[in-house]
Amino acid sequence: MTWPALLLADPSPCLRWLVLRDIFHREAADAELAELAPRRESDPLVADLVALQDPDGSWRPGALAAGRAESSRVQMTAMALARLGYLGFDQRHRAVKRGAQYLFAQQRPDGSWPLNKDAALTDGTSELPPQERYSMIPLQTAFPLRGLAACGYAADPRAERAYE
Repeated sequence: MTWPALLLADPSPCLRWLVLRDIFHREAADAELAELAPRRESDPLVADLVALQDPDGSWRPGALAAGRAESSRVQMTAMALARLGYLGFDQRHRAVKRGAQYLFAQQRPDGSWPLNKDAALTDGTSELPPQERYSMIPLQTAFPLRGLAACGYAADPRAERAYE
């Protein structure tokens, strides 16, 4: 058995849709892709992720990656959007729209996103004076941009501001 056949044997509608679209290069009008499209919403990969979204559009720390104490809502929301984007969901999906709205609402005027209080510490303690803390790190903006770009927001003017 070949690896594409193994992938197609998986019960996930999302995985099957991705294999047919990206490996077998099926067109959007393909009958099987059209049949799978609405079933992707109920795939546990998507349904479980969407169920964890908070009313404000964010995902809370620990919801997606246990043990990440330094995570923030911005980072978790960026990770969730990256997952949804990888699975083929974009701005037309309600959870993606809400997640993107949350991220853009947290964006600073300079285009960056706020640095998590714990990430600002240089040695993991809160005893450091303010001058010995990070004021910025590239990942504070890279993670939200990755999640947004994965869902089709790469050319959004707000994302463009962050690239600058």
